[in-house]
Parts: sequence; structure tokens; C-alpha cells
Amino acid sequence: MKQVLHLCSKIRGLFSASQCSDVGYDCRLTVVRPSFDCRSTMLKLCSVLAILLTIGVGNVWGDNAVIYYESFGSTSSNTAFSSYSGYYAMTSMFSTSGTVASHYSGSGSVGKNNLSAANLSSGYTGASGLSGCYHTGTADTEGTIIQISNIDISGYSNLHLSFGALGGSASHKVNVSYKIDNGSVTSLISNGAITNANWSLKEADITSTGSSLTLYFKHTPSKAWTIRLDDIKITGCPAPKTLTNGTITATTARLSWADGDDTGSYEVYCSTSSSTPGTSQTPTTTVTTKYVDLESLTSGTTYYWWVRSKCSNTNKSAWVAGTSFDTPSAGCSNYSFVFLNIPFWRP
Repeated sequence: MKQVLHLCSKIRGLFSASQCSDVGYDCRLTVVRPSFDCRSTMLKLCSVLAILLTIGVGNVWGDNAVIYYESFGSTSSNTAFSSYSGYYAMTSMFSTSGTVASHYSGSGSVGKNNLSAANLSSGYTGASGLSGCYHTGTADTEGTIIQISNIDISGYSNLHLSFGALGGSASHKVNVSYKIDNGSVTSLISNGAITNANWSLKEADITSTGSSLTLYFKHTPSKAWTIRLDDIKITGCPAPKTLTNGTITATTARLSWADGDDTGSYEVYCSTSSSTPGTSQTPTTTVTTKYVDLESLTSGTTYYWWVRSKCSNTNKSAWVAGTSFDTPSAGCSNYSFVFLNIPFWRP
């Protein structure tokens, strides 16, 4: 699960090499050779992670599940963005193979850039407050300063972008565009106002769906002294997958599905019509489990069914179709047979 990888990365980011040089751990909550100084803290963190896994990590981030997240971590030196290896970003967040750096391009650097404590990302919900951020300098023009390619959005809908921004002067603005798969580049944020006094949170919704998302960040005016970006995050509502027909009887059916990110509840629509339900379709039922038991079905009938994730009352995934099923005819099941014990007569 992508959110588990994020949480494991956060655990790793809390410890320096000098603090936990001999600690090994992974997402299976295994602690290997912990030192005395780190044992207590590591066990507490792993316990928290275990609880999060139990209740569903996707819900920790709100209604949507986190698809991609980069906060640029903590650093004391600058690294060119095109060779940056990623802090929270994992290769599994992208729809094509390669290192994290292979999905990052553009000008500018990731680093501390002489940020004072007052200038660390802060003042907005979700601010990491770490020492690293993206920044540009005087050599940058109005062209693309950041391009993040091939973010894997397969199976997600109602995408939401958020990020923190800080300008080099009060007149600086940020522009964001996006492209899905091989489609056209679409403007998302145009001349978004930012200041050089405080970090601000910029947000926008992406209603299109597809498999791969590319983000383009630009800034105006040209040759701005400095613009800083941090906490770039994409979230979305994950659609159910691996829909399965279970036991089917003349009047009942068990239907199930899988979901990589627990959303809390699911809406199920069942019909004798093969027409795909619209977004405003009233569901047959809503469940909090990853299965449903339908009752009072009609025997000898073909049924069609769909399920969608309900991330919130106003945020739902697309309907996903299951395989149609036929309820068997009642046949002789409604009849009783009486066998009479009549003595055999022989003349």
C-alpha cells in the first residue's frame, strides 16, 4: 500500500545516522538489532503504524487516499532537481519504471537555500516544517521550473492537488498545468498569488481520470529571484477492484471486491438492466465491508451490479462493473415429495 510506504519513510526521516546507525526496519513492523537509545522510540512508532494499518491508512489523510507526496525532507545542502532522488516519493508512485529522479525534471534545486527557521514551510494545513524545499534562482525564466511525470493515478478519481508556496517578492505568482496520459496540457492554477512574507497553501481539483499524471509548475515574473515550493501532494478517491461473484442462489447473492486503500464505505447498485448507472444513481445499498449479501432476488433472472467507493458524501469514485450473474430457477425446490410405504403384494 502506497500510504504504508509514506509512513515508513516518515519513520526513517525522524532519525539521523548518528542516532540509529544500527537500526533496521521495514513495513512488516520488524525491528532488527535496535540500539538501546532507539529501542523505545522505534517500538512506539511501529506500534502506531500497526494501529494505522488496522484502521485503514487511507483514512488518516482525510477523505481521499494519498497517491503522491513529496516534502523534500531535511537537508543542509542543495541538489539539482533533475537529479534529486526523492524524500517521501517512492518509485511505486509512478506508472513507469525507473528511479524517482527519472520522473523529476526542470530547473532549480532542492535544499535549504539559507532558509531561516521562520521561512520553513509553515502556516498552512499539512505543512511539513522541514528544512528542505524546492527553490529557484535568478537564472530561471518563465519556463517550466518543475515537471513531475508519470504519477500513477490508475483507478483513482476526483484528484486533488495541494502544495505550499513562498515567493521571492510580493509580486510573484505561480502557474500549474497538468496532462493525463497523452492528452493535452490543461491549465489548473493561473497566476496563483503568493507572497514573500508567509507560506501559502495552493489547492486545485482535477476531475479528469486516466493512468498517468504529469504536473508542470511555472512562475512569473521571469527571472524571479526565488520561489519556493514544498509539500506537493496528490490525493484521490480509489475505485474498488477485483470484483468477484460468490455464492449465488435462487434468491440471494454474495458479491465481493478488493480495495488497495480503505475508504470506509462502498455503494452497491444491482439491476436487471445492463445500463451503467450515472453519478447521481441512488445505490441499492451502502456497506462498510468489502462484500455485500443481496437478498429477495428473483429466481431465473440475470442481474448486473456495480460498486463504487464512498470517500465522503460528496466524493465518490467511478462505478466499477462486476460480472453479471444468473439466479438459478427454483425448479423443484418449491415442491415436497411424500413417499408412501405400501407393502408389496404378491399373489
